[in-house]
Amino acid sequence: YIREQVDRVRMQPLYLYCMRHKAESLRDGTWDELKALMQKYNAMHREGQRQTGFFSEFEASK
Repeated sequence: YIREQVDRVRMQPLYLYCMRHKAESLRDGTWDELKALMQKYNAMHREGQRQTGFFSEFEASK
């Protein structure tokens, strides 16, 4: 339970880092870590948008 809470809190700064530093996050593994956590906890970027759409948009926008 504690690990889940820690993971969910970690998603917030990881998301911000990925949005601000797209190319770096794709290169340094931060994006992969965020993507894995989002898939694990079924987190959504925003209501109404599927994860796959968000992932493909992010990876295409480098």
